[in-house]
Amino acid sequence: MNKKEMLDSPIICRDYETSGLNQFFDQPLTSCAKRYVGGEVVDQIYLSAKCESHRLPSPIALFVNGLSSCSLESGIPLNTLMDLDNKFNAMYPNDFILAYNAKFDFGFSYTGAFQQLTNSNWYSWKTEHSVLCGLEILKAIYGFNLGSKIQFPLDFLNSPSFSLERVCHENGILYKAHNASEDVDATLAVFEMMKSDSPEIVQHAMQYSQKKSVKNLINQNTFVCASIGFGEHLHGRALAPILFCNNGSDVLCLDICQVHPSQIKNIHSWEISRQLARGKIDDIFVLLPLNKQKVIFGEEHYRVCYSHSELSLTELRERANVARESKVLKELVSEAFNLFEITNRSSTESSLELSIFDDFVQPNESQFIQDFNAVDWQNRWDLLRSTDLLEPTNRIARLARRVVIENSPDSVPNSLLDSYRDFCNQRLFDLQSNRDQRWVNFSRVLSELQELRERFPDQELRLKELEEYYDSRLAISP
Repeated sequence: MNKKEMLDSPIICRDYETSGLNQFFDQPLTSCAKRYVGGEVVDQIYLSAKCESHRLPSPIALFVNGLSSCSLESGIPLNTLMDLDNKFNAMYPNDFILAYNAKFDFGFSYTGAFQQLTNSNWYSWKTEHSVLCGLEILKAIYGFNLGSKIQFPLDFLNSPSFSLERVCHENGILYKAHNASEDVDATLAVFEMMKSDSPEIVQHAMQYSQKKSVKNLINQNTFVCASIGFGEHLHGRALAPILFCNNGSDVLCLDICQVHPSQIKNIHSWEISRQLARGKIDDIFVLLPLNKQKVIFGEEHYRVCYSHSELSLTELRERANVARESKVLKELVSEAFNLFEITNRSSTESSLELSIFDDFVQPNESQFIQDFNAVDWQNRWDLLRSTDLLEPTNRIARLARRVVIENSPDSVPNSLLDSYRDFCNQRLFDLQSNRDQRWVNFSRVLSELQELRERFPDQELRLKELEEYYDSRLAISP
C-alpha cells in the first residue's frame, strides 16, 4: 500500500461518553461510531445505555457530558450497546479505528466486552483492526514537525494543551464538546487537519499502528525517537532501547541525547524507578509503551530531539550501541522496572472486574461465551446452571450470573435476586464506606455534588436534576 492509499484508508472513528474515568468500574453511557471513506461518513451508529444497577455514575462525569436522568434510566441495556458496537466493527474488519484519546476508549471497549460476555475476542479493536490515537499523532506533530501550521493552544505556563475542545477552538473547528457524536465529528476534522499539515507523520502512525510493526522498527534502528512527556516536559527524545518488559508491551530506554552510557555511575535502581514514574524532561530513563498508539520514529528524526549538546548521528549510534550491549545496565534497569511495577502498578486488590488480567480467554471460557450468546435471555440462566464447561467460581460464570440478573431478572430465582440487591446496596449505598473506593459509591456522590455546588453555583437547575436522579436511586434500595 502506497502513502496516498494508506492516508485514504477507511476509518471507523469512535467515542464513548462514560459514567466515570475508571474503565473497570464505570461504564459507557453513550457510544458513537462513524465509518469515514473518501472524506465522507458512509455508515454510523449512535447508542445510549442505561446505568447498570451495580454502578453509580459520577456526578462530575454527568455534569460534563450533560446526559439526562431519562437516558440513565431508559436507555438500552449495556450488554446490547456493547454487542451492537462489536457488530458494527465486525462489518468492516480491515478498517483503522480512530479515537482521539484511544487509550481511554479502547480500555472501555475491552472491559465492556469482557464484563458483558458479548464475545470472547475482548481485544478485537487491535486483533481485527489497527488503532490510531489522534492525541498521540498530534503530540508527534508538535514534537517533530517544527514547521507545522497547526495552532497548538498554550496554558498559562506556555505549555501545549492537547484537549480536543481546546485544539478545535484554536483551529476554528466548531462542535459541542462531550457529546459522543459531536466528538467523533471533531476527531475526524482534527484528523483531516493533521493529514493536510503533516501527511508523512500521519502515514507513519498508520504504518506502525501495530505492536509487531513497532518492534520491527525498533530492531531495525540503533535508537528510536518519540514525543515523550506532558506539558512543559513534552519533547522529542532520542531513546536507546535497553530492555523489553511487561511481556513485550513496553521497552525501557535511555535518553542518549542527554547522557553517554559510560557516564551512568552510582545511580540506584530506586532513582531509575522514580524517573519512570515522573516523566520529566531531564530524566534520562524512559518507559516507552509499544501498544498504546505512541508514534515512534526511526533514528532519522534525531535532529529535533531534546539535547544538551550537538551530537552527530554517528555519536548517537555509538552511544546507543554501548547502552544496548551493556549487561550491567540491563540488569540495573531490570531491577528498576520491578520496583516500578511494585510501587506504581501492582495491586493486592482482587475483584471480578480486574480478573480480565488473570489470563487470556481459555478454550472452555470461549466456548461457554459462544453458547451463552446462542440462546435467548430466558434460557441463559438454565444454560449457566447446567453447563459443565465452567466451575461456579470461574470468572466467566460469575460475570454470566451478573449479566443475566441485569438483563433477564425474571428468569433468575428470587433468592438470588435478593442476594444481588444486597450486594448492590452494600457496594453503593453504605454511608460508612470510604469514598476512595475504586468504584463510585454514595459517599463519593455526595462529595462530588458538594464540589459541583461550590464550583458552579449558577447551575442550580442542572444540579437539582442530578440530585433528583441520585435520590431516585437511593429510594429503590431497601
